Amino acid sequence: MPEPVDPVSFVYDPFDGPFLDVYGGRLRISYDGTVSEGRHSLVSGEYDSGGIVPPHAHPDYDEVFTIIEGDFEFWKDDAWVPVKPGQVVFSQRGVIHGFRVVGDSIGRLLAFYSPAGFEQLLP
Repeated sequence: MPEPVDPVSFVYDPFDGPFLDVYGGRLRISYDGTVSEGRHSLVSGEYDSGGIVPPHAHPDYDEVFTIIEGDFEFWKDDAWVPVKPGQVVFSQRGVIHGFRVVGDSIGRLLAFYSPAGFEQLLP
């Protein structure tokens, strides 16, 4: 987890450091709610080709995904929708969503949660 440079900002590589092998991929808590006074948190993820997080919903968290690398498909309105690097996906709390990596390369993404707390579900 990054050390704040001052009370409100820091610079870091969200993919640098140990990962947790959970939810079909390798996740890292980039920063948790203690940094943002509980307002939000950030988790980075790496998934192998074919990796999938099946459709599900979070009743307490909005999620914003930013695709960093690889080709993904996200579950939206009962269908898989292609998402490319640089694109952003918003999933409001309670909305069913999921994703999978398509193609031959690894998939990397950032997942922003609001409010913070999702990271507490990780082992």
